[in-house]
Amino acid sequence: MRNLIILILLIASVPVFAQSKKQRKQYDQLIYSADSAFKNKNYTFAKEKYKKASSVLSKEQYPKDRMSECDKQIVTQTAEYKKIIHLADSCFEKENWSSAKTYYLQAVNVKPHDQYANDQSKNCNFKIVAAAALEARYQETLKKADSCYKIKSWSCAKANYDAALKMKPEQAYPAKKSEECANMMVPGTTQVRYNLLIEQADQQFDSGAFVAAKNKYEEALAIKPDSNYAKERIDLCNKKIAEQK
Repeated sequence: MRNLIILILLIASVPVFAQSKKQRKQYDQLIYSADSAFKNKNYTFAKEKYKKASSVLSKEQYPKDRMSECDKQIVTQTAEYKKIIHLADSCFEKENWSSAKTYYLQAVNVKPHDQYANDQSKNCNFKIVAAAALEARYQETLKKADSCYKIKSWSCAKANYDAALKMKPEQAYPAKKSEECANMMVPGTTQVRYNLLIEQADQQFDSGAFVAAKNKYEEALAIKPDSNYAKERIDLCNKKIAEQK
């Protein structure tokens, strides 16, 4: 009879033992997941897992302690994250993409799983590449404009200065040069400019400033390449300069 009672008790304890073993396995899995999340600074997720583990084995102290630690880390992490994101967003609004990217990456380091900081970091990369491409196009367009300006091809120069200005409306240089080109394209402007240069050159020649006079005659000749007067005066300047040596 005694043996029968023992057998009955053993049979009855099998489901309890099986359940306890299943709970321990579930608990261990939850703790592993929670610890991994904690290590990766995902404290909110870690706290959820520790809470579930504690509900499985309520007598275990470890998940309770870790939940308290998660709460502390969440407060510290949130404060640091907000501070860095504020700096990052400020730089982003000012189109300072490199600095913004640096701050967003710092924010990612604080909260590795934060979607906003990760997305903004990638967005900064795109902005940096786009800005570099724009700068290259801008400089190439200015180079073309300056080349046209140098040979007095005003319409070509103006078109390129205007194109550069569309790329960077805040730049003063292409705006100024475009206006100059427009002025030079007004009928009669070339002749007025030529006459002024010749007048200045003659005055300098008469005062004996032959080098300065030569420079003015050359500017006038650039405006009117067929000017025999400017050519003759340049030759005369060269003779006077040679005589002074």
